[in-house]
Amino acid sequence: MKKLLALMLAAALALSLVACGGGGTGGTNTPSAGTETNTPTPGKEEVTIPGSYAPVGLLPGTDYEVNENGSYDHGEEKGTYTAVEDGSLAFQSKEGGSSTLTACGAYYHTAVQMAEDTEYGLAPSFDESGHSNQTFQAMADKVSLTLELHEDGSYVFSYSAASPVFNKFSDVVTFEGSYALEDTVLNLNYNNNRYPFLFVDDVIYPIVYVKKTDMNSADIEATRAAVLAAKEEAAQTRWWTLADETTTASVNKALEGTWVYSGGYSEQTLTFSVIGVSIQGKHILKSYSIHNGAILVEDENRLKCNVIAYIYADGNLTLYEMLSMDKDGLLDPAADLTTISSYQYQKTD
Repeated sequence: MKKLLALMLAAALALSLVACGGGGTGGTNTPSAGTETNTPTPGKEEVTIPGSYAPVGLLPGTDYEVNENGSYDHGEEKGTYTAVEDGSLAFQSKEGGSSTLTACGAYYHTAVQMAEDTEYGLAPSFDESGHSNQTFQAMADKVSLTLELHEDGSYVFSYSAASPVFNKFSDVVTFEGSYALEDTVLNLNYNNNRYPFLFVDDVIYPIVYVKKTDMNSADIEATRAAVLAAKEEAAQTRWWTLADETTTASVNKALEGTWVYSGGYSEQTLTFSVIGVSIQGKHILKSYSIHNGAILVEDENRLKCNVIAYIYADGNLTLYEMLSMDKDGLLDPAADLTTISSYQYQKTD
């Protein structure tokens, strides 16, 4: 029975290779030479369904762990799956949701697609060199994806989501490099790795998975590490991102004590301790957290809060004027935390 199932799945995969063999009618797909190395290409093994299916695009994601008993795990999500005749995998979450990994040659893609450009509403098209001059957008689980393809063979891809700290701000991660269209695979080169998007029936699919094998596991981990490093690097440029443990410990130590601010028409006193911060000498303690270049002071219900820009360098801490915020962002739309005020707090003890 298992041998018969393996033969049927192999035949289904062959059919999927034919089904995804064309690049649509948008242009001529010309293979490109000289692309960068370290592409997570599946191994030439006998096809079996159970195993790990990993995202190999520029958007970080979670593996699908497909089990032999018909169940699957996708992070915290659990449920059952069905193997479709064309090699695709249909997932049914025990919570009621569903998703599909559609087989396309050696790869799989999700339902997220870029079918029209943002300027004219035209389908993706490529010239004889495999280049385009279009911008596309898509949404994936409340994450906005943007792909800019330039006619010189360069691209800019970014994804953004509302900040978990304040709705007004977006956490954006951007990648740049060259791209090459090879049959149905649109390879985006970044940091000496290639990240496949799929171009099928005049549609670009930006979220691509591949089944892990002994042959491609190392390449998959390398591409994933580069994507996560870019995400971390982008996070460090945002003042609303929590600081790392070392910075947090250093700033907390330097903060302890009383700080007095006098600027404009107001005077303010802040007293920091290990259990919180009091304002104007009141006994009411507010919690605070150390972020990249800012200290966030919050009320218990988080409906109102304040933010204090700071600079910590060579063991010295400088605090700047405190700005009011709500759950969306700065109350003063003209205020810019990146523009440091000349008003500073002075430490008195």
